Amino acid sequence: MVRILSSKKYHIILHESGLGNCRRCVNRALHDLEPERSRRLDGLVNIGIDETSYKKGHKYITVIVNHDTNTVVWAAEGHGKSVLEKFYKQLTPEQLSSIKVVTGDGAK
Repeated sequence: MVRILSSKKYHIILHESGLGNCRRCVNRALHDLEPERSRRLDGLVNIGIDETSYKKGHKYITVIVNHDTNTVVWAAEGHGKSVLEKFYKQLTPEQLSSIKVVTGDGAK
């Protein structure tokens, strides 16, 4: 299975059998997409959360996308409540209050 996460500049391709080094992929997504990452969190209204596994289901990556601009705004290794708490802690009160819709696929 191949997933393509796109931003204005990059397409991040996650292939379950060939991702290799997730940490490198996450760092590249965070640093190369936009040097001033906090700006990507401004004006979020409709976001999507996806957690995908790789390495035969033993490693995970969580990706947050802005549905309005079709861009990746945040990514981190891992999954679950603790990873989402890291995302929400990075938001200012204004950024947090602007989010109206959060989507996910319901996977555990």
